[in-house]
Order: sequence, then C-alpha cells, then structure tokens
Amino acid sequence: MIVALWTAVALAAAVAIAALALGLLLARRYRELHSAVSQRPAAATPAYHLPPVGAAVSEFRTATTGGEPLTSDDLNGDDVTVAVLMVGCTPCTEEVPALREAFAAVPAGADRPVAVIVSESAGAGPAMYVAELGPVARVVVEEPGGEVSTALGVSGYPAVLVVGRGHILQAGTRVADIAVPVAA
Repeated sequence: MIVALWTAVALAAAVAIAALALGLLLARRYRELHSAVSQRPAAATPAYHLPPVGAAVSEFRTATTGGEPLTSDDLNGDDVTVAVLMVGCTPCTEEVPALREAFAAVPAGADRPVAVIVSESAGAGPAMYVAELGPVARVVVEEPGGEVSTALGVSGYPAVLVVGRGHILQAGTRVADIAVPVAA
C-alpha cells in the first residue's frame, strides 16, 4: 500500500514538473514572438487595401444620408477628400476626430468632403459617424462591397483619399497621410 502511495506521489510530481517545464517554454516563446512583433516598424505593414494613385474612379450613383444625390460625376471636378470608414473598426473610430477637424477646415463654396460609412446594418452602428461627420461632409452609408467603396477601389478600412478629375490623386490610411484640399 505504501509503495503504491509513493509511486502515485512520484508520478504526480513528474507530471507537475513536466507541466511547469512546458509552461516555462511557452512563456519564453511568447516573449520572443511578442518582442519580434512589437519591434516591427509600422511602415512595414502594407496598405494593401488602398487603391493605387492614378486609378480611375468607376461610375456610381447613390444618395447621402441627407437625401442628396452623389455620383461619380461629383468627383470629376475639383479635388475632394473622401474617407471610407467601417463601423466596428477601431482605427476608423479613432480617425473620426481628425477627419472632423480637417473637413471643418474646408471653406464654404468648396466641394464638401465625402465620408463613406460601411456598415452591415443601418441601425445604431453608423449613427455616431453620421452625427460626427454629417455637419462637415456628405455622408453615405452603405453595406460592405457597396457602390462607392467599390468604385473607389477600397477593400479595407480606414481609407482616406483625395479624388479629382475622376482619379485617385492621394491615398492613405489617416487624414494626416494626405493633403486635404481646401481651395474653392
């Protein structure tokens, strides 16, 4: 009986030591991977979802949340800033204050910027974006793969573009990446 108890204790101790060793190895590997990822420069992340500068804007026809028509012809004239954001995207939400400030700086009489809000539902999701950007931009709410984002060639979010004469003139993931047109 005592031999069986000592055998069980020795076996339990061996399992505990093996589990501790495995835990230590996993912790060490996690630290190595975490440090490799955190030291990677942000610029190394490709902006794969941005349309190439110079790309033509395809035809589209939609309406803003205010009921105004918005077509690809509206992007054939002077340079216009277009932001494409997705509900639930943390970088998109973080970019809203900077967009609001930049869009508010566009003088009256100039082509108003456009904010395209991509949302899977028309409920409360896009409401914050519409409330924040509506006073300073023409706001369009569309589903993923909607007319405007497809016409612009945007496949990821956020995307901040300058469009003029029917082409993408500048593209970035933040309003700080582009020069917002302010001339009338």
